[in-house]
Amino acid sequence: GMKQRGRGLVVNVSSVFGLTAVPTVLMYGATKAFVYSFSESLREELKPFGVECQTVTPHFVATTLTDTFSRTVLGRLICVKVENYGRFLTMTLGKTPQTTGYWAHAVLVTMQKLVPLDIMPKIYHKLGGSLWSEKRLKSG
Repeated sequence: GMKQRGRGLVVNVSSVFGLTAVPTVLMYGATKAFVYSFSESLREELKPFGVECQTVTPHFVATTLTDTFSRTVLGRLICVKVENYGRFLTMTLGKTPQTTGYWAHAVLVTMQKLVPLDIMPKIYHKLGGSLWSEKRLKSG
């Protein structure tokens, strides 16, 4: 395997929702937070073996999961098409320990880091109530 060869890349896909508390999609956010934490820990464990581990934390990508949101004004601005996202993501694979996979998502995550931790969940709660729900995520 990778450890025996002394090289390799493990890519785990989390979400921007794993970086902060997100009311109305708590199970989704919690599982993505687990993936983020798991990936960060795995990176340290694999480092001595020459195996890299990258965490991908995308924001909104236009899929059936985000179809309602992607039709809003805000959604049209930040929801990237899958094809465009994939093209940019492949350029970042293996380059950094963490990537959003898309330049505009990196800008959004940087802006999000400027907002106090206790405020971001309130913003997502206001935005999210009508845009997504646990039921929608389960059926997506």
